[in-house]
Formats: sequence, structure tokens, C-alpha cells
Amino acid sequence: MITYIKGDIFTTNAQAIAHGANCEGIMNAGLAKKIKELYPPMYREYVSICNSGLINPGNIHFYYSNSIQPSIVNMFTQKTIIEGAKLEYIGQCLDELLENYSKWKLRKDSKWKVKTIAMPRIGTGLGKLKWNEVKLLIEKKLSQSELEIKIYNL
Repeated sequence: MITYIKGDIFTTNAQAIAHGANCEGIMNAGLAKKIKELYPPMYREYVSICNSGLINPGNIHFYYSNSIQPSIVNMFTQKTIIEGAKLEYIGQCLDELLENYSKWKLRKDSKWKVKTIAMPRIGTGLGKLKWNEVKLLIEKKLSQSELEIKIYNL
């Protein structure tokens, strides 16, 4: 189920916030900057993953903390900041999200049982994509999923 919400994503009751990220290890603007400020350990982990060279556009990185909620899903929607997001990468991230959800729901450890995910209009701000194209892709990929998706727009 996909719900569209006007408001601040940080007021969500979703179990995780998914947002667009680059593969450079930089979170200096937009929603990513705010997430970096609220989740310093996640940011260090994100930088380490980017520096490892093991992450590619289209991948996701799930960060869970016992002390800070909701969890964070970094969706690598762009290789570099300058390049911007690509619809293809968003589609791959959504596929990986669904694949991981299938594994999460089978785990006994409750921290991985994510059923609700909040996200902004991913890829459309600093990523420079058109919302109508991204929205169609999200609806195509996620509308039949058991995941509850909350898309926030300020």
C-alpha cells in the first residue's frame, strides 16, 4: 500500500526512512544532511561503505540502531552528486528493497521486521528527476507489495 502524506518525514511512525544517496560518501544537502546530523553512526558506516568501493548505484544500505528510530535505508540513486539520480537506479533500489523485505519478514529478530517505510519524493530534489516519472515507477514496483510505503512531500 502506498500513501501520500504532506508533512515532515521526521514525524513519521514508519519503522524506516528510505532516502536517495550518492556513492561518494557525501551527505551535505537536503534530507541526507538532516539524516547525517541525526544519525552520526549511520553516516560513518555509510562513508565506510562508499570508500570500500563495494557499493554501486542501485544498491541499498540498511542501518538499524537500538537507540535511534526509525531505521535508515540509504538508496544509492546516484553515483555522484553532479551526475544526479537515474530512474534506472531507483528501480534497482526498489527491487533490492523488495528482495530484502522478503528476507526480513522471515527473520526471527524483530529489528529486521520492517513493514513500513517512509520516503520523500526520491530522486526529484537534488537528484533532478521528474516526480511523475518516479511516482509511476514506485507505484509499478511497490503497489502490490506487503510493505506499507509512506511518501512524504513538504
